[in-house]
Amino acid sequence: MLPSIHRLPKQEIPGVLRYGARVTDENIVLRYKKTKQTPRFAFVVSTKVDKRATARNRMRRVLSESVRLVIDGIAPCDGVFTVKKPFQESGAVALLQQARLV
Repeated sequence: MLPSIHRLPKQEIPGVLRYGARVTDENIVLRYKKTKQTPRFAFVVSTKVDKRATARNRMRRVLSESVRLVIDGIAPCDGVFTVKKPFQESGAVALLQQARLV
């Protein structure tokens, strides 16, 4: 789990989704908006991806951990990772590099 200073509050997610730039992988979408604060992220996994809460929570934990490992090298931004079907674990850092945030 990311430290609280690196978590994007629920109220700010719609603003990032509406006005943020988008980087897409086969199964993960990153919407981000550059800021002057510390990097903050949210992870969205719909029930359309998997009906089981345990599977959705595991996807969130995998994404959160991959971001946590590189958080010190990420440029200040607000980002929302959205998982599409099927989920693969290796995409989060690649999307950050593609967006030139790492």
